[in-house]
Amino acid sequence: MDNQVDEIKQKLNIVDVINRYLPLKKRGRNHIACCPFHGEKTPSFTVSEELQIYKCFGCGKSGDIFTFLQEYERLDFREALTELAAIAGIVLKKSEFVSEKDSLKKNLLEINTQVAKFYNYILTSHVLGNSALDYVQKRGVTLDTIKQFGRY
Repeated sequence: MDNQVDEIKQKLNIVDVINRYLPLKKRGRNHIACCPFHGEKTPSFTVSEELQIYKCFGCGKSGDIFTFLQEYERLDFREALTELAAIAGIVLKKSEFVSEKDSLKKNLLEINTQVAKFYNYILTSHVLGNSALDYVQKRGVTLDTIKQFGRY
């Protein structure tokens, strides 16, 4: 994935990317604007085309195109990577690496699915669910509705 990050950085110019979100003015070798991360009247947000970085001398925020998009759009790195790859016209390769957070999310979704199947079975097919089934049917929930929401 680092290869693709570098490829995106090479294809995209930081000035062009930031200019999509806020107007930059050329001043000397750099471009400046009022910082989008804090309120100010005098521009202290500087973008270096030469170094492909930005720096705000007012609030101290700095970084590259990825950190800018993450801060400005409030995205995580993966979302910023996806958006910048689309702008650069690069198709991202799927990584074999699965983060711990993604793995936990996948496990929790699978557990929830299995628990929902279990309770649906108890409600619709087991003796223990008869009183609950009577109750929901008295409340106007039909068997068709229960079956529709019981699909996984």
